[in-house]
Amino acid sequence: MEWYKGSIAEAIASCKSRNCLFVVFVEDGGELSVKMTEGVWNSSGLRTVMGGHIALKLAPGSVTLTQFTQLYQVSSFPSTFIINPFGGRVLDIIVGPVSPQECHQRLTAAYQKLTCGGPASADPAHSLTKEEKVAKAKALIAAQSQKRVEETKQKERHAELDRREAARSVQEFKVKQKEQAAAKQMEDWQKEKQEAAKAKEDIRRKIVQDREDKKRRHEQAAAKKVGESIMENEVMQAKNVPTSEGSVAGSAAVASSRPMEQPQKPVSDEACIQFRLPDGSSIAHTFNSAATVQTIIDFVSQSVGRQWPHFKLVVSYPRQELGSEKSNESLAQLGLSPRAAVMVIAQGSGSSSSVQAASSGIWYFVLLPLLFLQALWHWIVGSGSSSSSSSPSLSLSASSQPAQLPSSSHSSPSQPSRSGSSRGGLSSYQEGRIRRFKNNDDDDDMNTWNGNSTQQQ
Repeated sequence: MEWYKGSIAEAIASCKSRNCLFVVFVEDGGELSVKMTEGVWNSSGLRTVMGGHIALKLAPGSVTLTQFTQLYQVSSFPSTFIINPFGGRVLDIIVGPVSPQECHQRLTAAYQKLTCGGPASADPAHSLTKEEKVAKAKALIAAQSQKRVEETKQKERHAELDRREAARSVQEFKVKQKEQAAAKQMEDWQKEKQEAAKAKEDIRRKIVQDREDKKRRHEQAAAKKVGESIMENEVMQAKNVPTSEGSVAGSAAVASSRPMEQPQKPVSDEACIQFRLPDGSSIAHTFNSAATVQTIIDFVSQSVGRQWPHFKLVVSYPRQELGSEKSNESLAQLGLSPRAAVMVIAQGSGSSSSVQAASSGIWYFVLLPLLFLQALWHWIVGSGSSSSSSSPSLSLSASSQPAQLPSSSHSSPSQPSRSGSSRGGLSSYQEGRIRRFKNNDDDDDMNTWNGNSTQQQ
């Protein structure tokens, strides 16, 4: 069979001019297509029938086949389309290989429709011109192109949705990963906090245990000291004074009832006494612990009696004054052995006159301005002299007579000048450039002061 070599448009134009059928054979190169070609189209009887019609064979993958499939739907291979060239209407479709006789009959029936006024003659498409058919073909091609564009857009839309879904999944995974990291960090922090609390509790427990151990050791040491004290008392009583069993038991009970008694100073035969003088200097001397207080009073009087003829001896701690009432007590009894510090405090002379106020008080108010003038005079004039100073004073008799100025008393150059006056419970005196006011009921000379200006009684 001779196949048409031109294009589809040329074949349609030729069919219209000859008023014949347009037969299109679509193959795929397979076994059925070869069978259809060899057994049907190449048969002698069919070649005679097809001599008056135009047949076009479309090979797979050709441009002509692509154009044809845009106009007509090809469902299977091989297929034979019998088309009316005047309207493009498909008169019949032969699907698959058939016998030559059946193919001949179907071609004859289709030709009768075209020439004998069958259904094909009633088709209004036969009146379409060539330009209208080309326009219709272009419209179909444009529709197919639009369809492909929409399909492409749809695919792109689906691809974009898939991309967004993937991005959302990645974002959710990152958020979940961050939450897991935060949860793990919180868990680690809680674990560290618990470990720190446990360590702190262990340290607190160790501190309590150490305190208990220290307290227990202290109690054991105290008990040991009490036992040693009891044994020492028993030994001393056995050596010195013979005592009965009851007295020994009583001393042991007394010793056990005072376990926290302060240890006494060690007993020594010597007592090293350091004397702190009023001018800030100090002297030291060693006495026998059995010496009396009168011994150290005599020693101080011999050493500094010329500078401070009137003085008193005071022990700072525990505070006690070594006066005439303790002159017969030994240094060991007063706790001044083996060593101690004693302050030498200077006192005013007994010849200093004082102002005695009368009970009526009239002369006191008269002479009160003179007292202030006297104090001012001693501060301006009397304190400036380094060699000597006078201490005049005024006195009132009990009969409210005017006071008389006593004679001035001179002091040695090495002894600071001291003068004063008193009224009732108040008195004032001057030492060098300093004038002091005090209450006669207080004894400031017996007081000491520590480093932060706090008075220590």
